[in-house]
Amino acid sequence: MIGLVPKLPLYWSFYKFGFPKMLPFSIVVSVSFRCNSKCKTCDVWRRPNDDLSIEEWRKVFHNLGNSPFYMTFTGGEPFLRGDLDEMVIAAYEECKPEVITIPTNGILTQRILEMTERMCTAAKGTNIGINLSLDEVGERHDRLRV
Repeated sequence: MIGLVPKLPLYWSFYKFGFPKMLPFSIVVSVSFRCNSKCKTCDVWRRPNDDLSIEEWRKVFHNLGNSPFYMTFTGGEPFLRGDLDEMVIAAYEECKPEVITIPTNGILTQRILEMTERMCTAAKGTNIGINLSLDEVGERHDRLRV
């Protein structure tokens, strides 16, 4: 967060006056529309899926440069993507964000643990958070998350 503080007046100026041109400090990366839940509150799993390759994402991250302070990798269920850890590592190498978050339904527990360990090992200079999505508690949660 400290790295963002000196830039705040510049972001305020850009917001107010359109100058100086600033790249975004927060990026949301939708990695896939695939999902292993069919929640009653969401239909993302019905959308057509046309995932970008790692090489395509690396170009996007390269063009962002060191701009994003905060990156979120979302979906669908991000961990259904078998190369999510590679994608997060590529974002770290190209952008050096201070914070990376990944929301998940938590169903793929072992994969989540393995990928998160690889990401944390390779991206030691960033804080990686895994956000568990819960809609309710107990049976009410299970009824919403089919």
